[in-house]
Amino acid sequence: MSRPDPTRRSVLAGIGAAGATVAAPTVNAAQTARRQIQQQVNPLADRDAFEAFLDSVMETHLESHDIAGATVAVVDGDDEFSKGYGYADISAETPVDADETLFRIGSVSKLFTWTAAMQAVERGDLAIDEDVDATLEAVDLPETYDEPIRLDHLATHTPGFEERVRGTFVRNEAELRPLAEMLRTEQPSRVRPPGEFAAYSNYGSALAGQLVAETAGTSFETVVEEDIFEPLSMDRSTFDQPAPDDFMDDLSKGYGADGRTDGEFEYVGIPPAGAMSATATDMASFVRAFLQDGATDDGRLLEAESVAEMHRRRFGHDERLNGIAFGFYEMSRDGIRVVGHGGDTELFHSLLFLLPEHDVGVFVSYNSVGGLEARPEFVDAFFEQYVADAASESEMLGAKRPARAS
Repeated sequence: MSRPDPTRRSVLAGIGAAGATVAAPTVNAAQTARRQIQQQVNPLADRDAFEAFLDSVMETHLESHDIAGATVAVVDGDDEFSKGYGYADISAETPVDADETLFRIGSVSKLFTWTAAMQAVERGDLAIDEDVDATLEAVDLPETYDEPIRLDHLATHTPGFEERVRGTFVRNEAELRPLAEMLRTEQPSRVRPPGEFAAYSNYGSALAGQLVAETAGTSFETVVEEDIFEPLSMDRSTFDQPAPDDFMDDLSKGYGADGRTDGEFEYVGIPPAGAMSATATDMASFVRAFLQDGATDDGRLLEAESVAEMHRRRFGHDERLNGIAFGFYEMSRDGIRVVGHGGDTELFHSLLFLLPEHDVGVFVSYNSVGGLEARPEFVDAFFEQYVADAASESEMLGAKRPARAS
């Protein structure tokens, strides 16, 4: 069937994911001190037990939320686990293979955009505190306010742009336009001064992608391919729309609310905000780089100092609440600091989250509308099973556990 036109609900789902993280309690000094004597979080210490736990959770999700298929990758220190569940194509009875099946990861793509931006900062091509309008050549920003929009405003969703659906998704390949053209023709209004209020901005993230492309003198897609995918040997990942011919047979279909009616390929009009497709094992390589000071055995992505800058809290409305780092948003809970990013298209629902101080990271993606409800349940189940010691310690300190973390 034809995929329904992009709706406000689908985009607001992504916005809601970001907003929910800001509402959760952050990690205070007492919890940090207490955590130093807590047991390390090690989900893969017993791989068989972890697989049994994951099998139970995912099989329940697929059935109770009418989900066709899902893919998961977990990194725990030097160990790694990935597995697919259900079907990538129901009619063809093609199972999800974590090594081979590509999923659309929605706004988790933004982490790659912000990684490319930080690489440009390392090279001296961009500066975190610079006026982005002074650097942009193909796009002019309205001078609505005296304060300039800086790169760190874009990275913390505080540039002050109105958020809207139009231009974020397009209906088909024929409606795709070059990134710079889309940014010019679908430019939202500036509705508040920068740096004052966090409001999820797909447009702001896409502007960062344009900055990366202009300073590199090539396309955004080429920058990510050469500077992120290749160093990490992520050879089953792409920002191309549609996916390249040699990936199309392995690209999971997306399914509606019944988990059986498939939709068409979803086109993102501003690719840096959410156009990426990837396998779970490729995503594990990206996770590993951010847990190991910017490098894996395959290559270096960033310097350790840059990784720390991307994980560092940069904006928050209240010190008692989770805030936003450089591209990552805080999802801390149970006395444990967590950073990550969710991703939603109309059909696919994904999440990447890291526990940096425990060298643990997780990626999960569902290929059906029901994944929107399953995703927070996955996080809850993971924390209840593998962060129980930390949870009990934080309860002793009077920490309030949020109901959702994605």
